[in-house]
Amino acid sequence: MEASIRHSPDRRDPGDRREDRRGGGGDRRDHRGAPAVTSRPRHSQSLGSDHAVTSRGGGHMGGGGGYHNHSNRHHDPQYHSAPPPMGTSRQQHHIPPSHHQHHRGGGGGGGTSGGGGGGPPPYSAPMPTNSQHRHRHSHTHYNGESASDHGGSGIRWGERTVDMFDIVRQIGEGTYGCVYLATEKKTADRVALKQLKLDNEKEGFPITAIREIKILKTKKHRNIVNLKEIVSSPANLENPAIKGSIYMVFEYMDHDLTGLMKQLSNQNRHLPLSVTKGLVKQLLCGLEYCHKQNILHRDIKGSNLLINSRGELKIADFGLARSKSSEDDQKLTNRVITLWYRPPELFLGATVYGTEVDMWSVGCMLAELINGGKPILAGKTDTEQIDKIFHLCGQPREPLDGAESSPLDWKGVSLLPQWPTIRRDPNSKSRIVKYLEGQKDMTQEAINLIVSLLTLDPKKRPKAKEAFQHNFFYYEEPNPLLPEGIAEFFKDFEPSHEWETKNREKEKRKAGVPLGGFPPVGADLKRQRYVAPPPGRR
Repeated sequence: MEASIRHSPDRRDPGDRREDRRGGGGDRRDHRGAPAVTSRPRHSQSLGSDHAVTSRGGGHMGGGGGYHNHSNRHHDPQYHSAPPPMGTSRQQHHIPPSHHQHHRGGGGGGGTSGGGGGGPPPYSAPMPTNSQHRHRHSHTHYNGESASDHGGSGIRWGERTVDMFDIVRQIGEGTYGCVYLATEKKTADRVALKQLKLDNEKEGFPITAIREIKILKTKKHRNIVNLKEIVSSPANLENPAIKGSIYMVFEYMDHDLTGLMKQLSNQNRHLPLSVTKGLVKQLLCGLEYCHKQNILHRDIKGSNLLINSRGELKIADFGLARSKSSEDDQKLTNRVITLWYRPPELFLGATVYGTEVDMWSVGCMLAELINGGKPILAGKTDTEQIDKIFHLCGQPREPLDGAESSPLDWKGVSLLPQWPTIRRDPNSKSRIVKYLEGQKDMTQEAINLIVSLLTLDPKKRPKAKEAFQHNFFYYEEPNPLLPEGIAEFFKDFEPSHEWETKNREKEKRKAGVPLGGFPPVGADLKRQRYVAPPPGRR
């Protein structure tokens, strides 16, 4: 079967067209395909403490962190919520509310990572130095607004400069600029500084950054990365070539999921199912909050799922996110979501869609985690990707009058703009169940959940709340690990951001070192000896 995809006319909203011109939008990030990922062998690794810290309903719970009081954790029903009673409707099961209290700490966790797959070659910027910032600073205006206008909700826009932080090292890179691990000089708290490149004064402040700041300054949840403040580095008045920068200050997160899975693969280890369940429950908890707030993330993937040293998973990178209610029929761009995690309706030209696009991405992520970190739909182009989807899930069709319902039924699919370009296959069938049954560590309830999330008809996919209440998390062993159990499993892992992991691998290949695990931070690969890291490196 072959599907031919033609580019449809630009039906995007003005904000999304601005993304293209600025260089930070969906088209520039996604349509070129995802990065090559080598096939990873599937190996089982026993976890001695798999059941040491488990809960029937606690896989989504934070371990304290910056969102609540540690002393109250055992009295908080969110930590040990019971499964839905047998024989009762799962719709009555309680989803924990978000915590709106947060503190200014964060020395041990939280933040953002850079890099990420499926985009254009990243912009490379030199690490900022204090000498670049010793100049008189005046308020900078972007798109007619003063920097101070964007304050509020605890975010101190423009009140401080990047000189308040000591840069430790670069941990990420993207079209926007770079991400650095830094420590605040007064408190020694670790943070992640996300640089926003301002190289085009005519375009003004990047639209993706405006969206991310607008969302994160008001949305606080234990499974969403915390934006602490905005700081700046003023332009050099004596040297116009040195332009100023804006930095988003996030709580620091030790890992992203892609980096962790790469480490496991290099060590010939497999992610235990109890850890997978705990991580996915936290992801669904964060998405349920986003969707309840009418926010579509539109870029769920491993490099945007961050994990700190307390085992808490937090959703990051809201640059492609949009606020949209279920009654809103505003047309949106379909050039979002990294290729491997993009649902079929976007390939077929849909411009009116909702939270179901994120749920398809969750299904891809869950299958990938159980599959040893190997993506199940890894196409290189739009055409190849939709072919892979139809080969695995079957080719959709309009429901037939009087015929039995089929997983291929999708009412209204023939009305989508790109449907006429699809070469019909009357013998198409779904192969997803058979494929999943052949994967190691795959369980029946896992198959049921993945199949429901990867339903062709977007209206038939479960909501985040429904997926959170699935039997996979409650009535099938092993139980999901709580964050502290996840933290115990990953405690000996090096900081694992996708960008850092790739750079370490390059260094190891140059030095002829096997990829089976990473040396400590500061290890001299050329001399094969340990060099003590500088203060604050850990």
